[in-house]
Amino acid sequence: MAQLRRLAIGLAVLANLRNAALTTASSLLSPRQSAKPNQTAPAAATFLYSDNPRAGNLTFSLTAVPAADDDVDFYMHLSAPADYQWVGVGVGRRMKNALIFLVYHDSHGDNVTFSPRVASGENEPSYRSSIDCAVYESAGVPRVGVLEDSDDNAYYSVNAHCRRVRAAVPELSLDLNSSTQPFIFALGPWNHDLESADKDAGIRRHGFYGSFTMDMRRATESNATLAGTAFGAQMDGAQRRGNLHEDDGSRGSATHAVLMCGVFLFVFPIGVGLLRGFERVQWHAGTQTGGLLVLCAGVGLGIWISKYYNKSKKINSAHQIIGLIVFALLFVQLGLGWFHHRVYLRSRSRTRMGNIHRYLGPVLLGAGLANGFIGFRFADASRSNLVYLLLVVAMFAILLMGVWYKRRKDRRKTAADQFGPPPPTAPPPYSAHPPPGRLVPSGGYESQPSRSDIALGDLGTRDAYYGGTQATQPRVMV
Repeated sequence: MAQLRRLAIGLAVLANLRNAALTTASSLLSPRQSAKPNQTAPAAATFLYSDNPRAGNLTFSLTAVPAADDDVDFYMHLSAPADYQWVGVGVGRRMKNALIFLVYHDSHGDNVTFSPRVASGENEPSYRSSIDCAVYESAGVPRVGVLEDSDDNAYYSVNAHCRRVRAAVPELSLDLNSSTQPFIFALGPWNHDLESADKDAGIRRHGFYGSFTMDMRRATESNATLAGTAFGAQMDGAQRRGNLHEDDGSRGSATHAVLMCGVFLFVFPIGVGLLRGFERVQWHAGTQTGGLLVLCAGVGLGIWISKYYNKSKKINSAHQIIGLIVFALLFVQLGLGWFHHRVYLRSRSRTRMGNIHRYLGPVLLGAGLANGFIGFRFADASRSNLVYLLLVVAMFAILLMGVWYKRRKDRRKTAADQFGPPPPTAPPPYSAHPPPGRLVPSGGYESQPSRSDIALGDLGTRDAYYGGTQATQPRVMV
C-alpha cells in the first residue's frame, strides 16, 4: 500500500509539471495581446484667480479646436462665487470688440444662464444670437448649475461648447499661435439679485475687473472628439496681468438719484412753503429756479449714464420719457410764473398765466415724485423704493400740516376782523359854525385849544377868496 501511495504522488507531480510546461509554452508561442492605450486628457489652458477681496475662486479652462475655413470651436469651463450678480470672461485686450462669456442665475435661482455677448465699447456688452453656444454635461467634467462647495459656499459652474466663433464675431482678435493671447475678466456687483433665463438680461456695471494672458498653443486640441471631455483645475498655460481693479460703476447712478429726488423731495416743497406760508415771492422764485438748475445737472448726468446700458441707450423707457417731459414743462412753469409776476406788478390783478402756474406746479411735483419710484425699479434698485416712499410720505405730511396751519391762522384773522371791537368814532369835521345847542361867546368865536375851528372847506372859491378880482401883473414897486 505504501508503494502504491508513493506511485500516485509521483504521477500527480509529473502531471502538474506537464501542465505548467504546456501553459508556459502556449504563452510563449501565442501572439502577445497589445495593451489598450491610456486615454490622455485633451489640451487645455486654465486660468485661476483667487486673490480678491471676496472669498472664492474664478476658474476658466479653455480648449480651442481648429475648424474648417480657418474657424475655431471653443470648449470651456467657467466657475466663480455665486454671490456676484454675474461673472464674465472675454477674449480680447479690452472690452471693445471682445467676445465675452457671461454667467448669472437663471429665473429659478438654482441654475445658470450662459450668455455669449460682444461689447462695442466700455459699456454693457450685447447678446449676439449668431454665436452658437450650448451648455453640456458629461462624464469627467464638472456639473452645471449653482452648486455648493464643502464650506457651503454657492458658486456658478458651467461647461459650454461654442461653434465657429470667428464667423459669428468677425471683429474678434484671436491668434491660436500666440503664447500671450489677451483675455479680460470681470465680476459683477456683490449681493445684487439677477435671476433671469433671458440671454440678453440687463446687468449692472462690474464691481471688479482684471486681465490675463493664455498660451493658445497649450489650449489648442486637434482631436475634436477628445476636446471638452476634461478641464484643468489648476493654473496652467495662463498668467495674470496686473492686479484686480475695483470699480464702483454705479456711483453715477446714485448721484443722479440723489440730485433728482433731492430737488423734488426738499427744494421744490420748500419753495412752495415760502410762497404759501410766508408770502415771500422773491424767495419762492429763487428757490424754484435754483432747484431747476440742480435738475439740469441731474438730467444731464442721467443722459450720460444711459449710453452705458443696453436698456437705456435708446432713451425710450417710461422713466426716461416721463422725466424729460416733466423737465421740459418745468421751464414752461418758470416762464409762466415770471410773466404773471410782471403783469401783476402793473395791474394788481390775477392773470390766466398765474392760474395755470398755480395748478401746473403741484402736477409736476407729483409726476416727478412718481417717476422716482419708476426710476429705482428701472435701475434694478427696487429695495430703495421703501426708503423713498417714507420720505415722500413725510414730505406730504409736512406740507399738509403747513397748509392746515396757514388756513387756521387766516380763519382766525378773518374772524377777528369781523367780530372785533368797532373802531373809535371819528372827530367832527372842522367848521366855523358851532354844533347845535352850544353857546357862542359874544366875540363870535369859541376857543378850542386842541384844534382850529376854521374849516378850510368853507373858504369858498378862489374868486370869492380874492374878492372877485385877481392881479394880472406885479405891483409897481416905488
